Order: sequence, then C-alpha cells, then structure tokens
Amino acid sequence: MRDGAFRTSRDSIGKCGLPRSATIADNPWFESLMRRLLEGSPPVLALLEVDPFPDRPPKYVRAQLYDYRFADSSTRAATGQWWVRQLAGLYFPQVSLAHSKD
Repeated sequence: MRDGAFRTSRDSIGKCGLPRSATIADNPWFESLMRRLLEGSPPVLALLEVDPFPDRPPKYVRAQLYDYRFADSSTRAATGQWWVRQLAGLYFPQVSLAHSKD
C-alpha cells in the first residue's frame, strides 16, 4: 500500500461518522467498501472527493481508527490546526483481493 493512500480515502469517507466504539461487526457495509476499493470500482471511487488510487487499484487496504478532538487554542495559534488526532487502533486489517476471496 502506498503510504498515506488509504488514509486519504479514509479521511474522505471519515464523514460517515463511525462511533468511537464502532467495530467492523457493527458496520458490515465497510467490508464491501474495502473490497470495491481493491477492485477499483468506479461507482465506489466516485463517492470519494478525490480518487486516492488514480493510476491503479491498490494491492492492499486497511483502515485505522482515529480519535479526533478540537485542538486547544494554543495548538491552533501555533500550528493552524483545527483538529488533533490520535490513533485509536486498527479498524479493519490489511487485506488484498486474493485474501478477500478466501
């Protein structure tokens, strides 16, 4: 996986608002989304603001879950960042198309 490639698409789909306690079992549609990204599905890629895989579909995908919080005023003043994020853990393990067909 190209570094940051899926993070870009995760940020794009991050607007889906997964609850902090969300698990993949709570969101069965997510596995289909990952498979369609691996396939390079045009209808699915059209859902994203920017195609994170413009040259070819990715060989692998995974999803990490981040906890986003508003930056405090000093961080905002120093960096211009509105958000501070912290890795909460792995949401969906790394898979490939060959793996998803098993």
